[in-house]
Amino acid sequence: DYLLAVASTDRKLLATGENHSAEMLATVYEESWQHANIKAEQEEDWKDNWAVVTGSEAIPKRFMQKYRNPFSIGVLLNLRRFFTLWTRDKIFIRASVIKNVAMGLSVGFVFLNTTLDSSYFGVLFQGNLFIMLGAMTAAPEKVDARAVFYKHADSNFYSALSYVIGEALAAMPQMLIDVLLFGIFVYWMVGFVPSAASFIIYLLLFFLFTFSMGQTMGLLASVAPTKTVVQGGGAVVLLMNVLFSGYIVAPNVIPIYWNWIYWITPLSWIYRSLLLNEFVHRSDGQQVMESYGFLLPNDTPYGREWIGYGFAYIIPYTIICLVASAYCLHRFRMEA
Repeated sequence: DYLLAVASTDRKLLATGENHSAEMLATVYEESWQHANIKAEQEEDWKDNWAVVTGSEAIPKRFMQKYRNPFSIGVLLNLRRFFTLWTRDKIFIRASVIKNVAMGLSVGFVFLNTTLDSSYFGVLFQGNLFIMLGAMTAAPEKVDARAVFYKHADSNFYSALSYVIGEALAAMPQMLIDVLLFGIFVYWMVGFVPSAASFIIYLLLFFLFTFSMGQTMGLLASVAPTKTVVQGGGAVVLLMNVLFSGYIVAPNVIPIYWNWIYWITPLSWIYRSLLLNEFVHRSDGQQVMESYGFLLPNDTPYGREWIGYGFAYIIPYTIICLVASAYCLHRFRMEA
């Protein structure tokens, strides 16, 4: 951080107006608490018996551990690092606020207080598409961050799982900004059901889908050798989710040999839950869903419980992607 600051316009913040000699700096450091802590840790190591042979029970247990810090500390360190990087990029934060407000207002004004059922289907699909495009454009940056992880992993700083979890947790504030700014404008301007419970479910579904798409693209970035491969793979993921979401092609006309794709794509589960969250409150809700092909394989309509099934699917899916990303980072090394 210091070297980066010296080479940037922030170097003026380092100036104190005083000139310090090397001797003065050494004296200040020797009197600091940082020096005391480092010295105490080094003296603690001197107490160990370094003459023991490898494999002897006399070897201190902490020398047999790969990582000095426990798992929770590793997660906290990565969370703090990624959160610090995010808060420093104020231009990105401002741009994302402007982007989400602009998108929310534009969609809201286009479908302002609509009464057409087809508009509700289109708005909810467009919102999810907006989320997927955002995740796909952010994925190539993880290839650069991967090089930092490799460097830290070689030094046994922390495990791959603590790295992935810390990164995911640090991304949540940005996800909340995206979902709240875009989602609030769209929900109330379009005229979805005016219910607090439905509104909360709507935001939770959008947030979980944003989180799951981030982990999906993160999994892709952990195994792809270059940014170009990440972008190409992200396009394939987006295409599969769009085609089999239930909006482009009605679910009841998808050929039976492609039906399995419909049931594994996360967008189809989130999209169906969002639609049910809106139409389950209407007396003609089931008829509307049936008219757009949203029927179970036995031609019966979906019930309200399928909103919960959407949560039950997307949460394990996200966890699997997160754990798989950590495994791939640990098992495979892709030098870009």
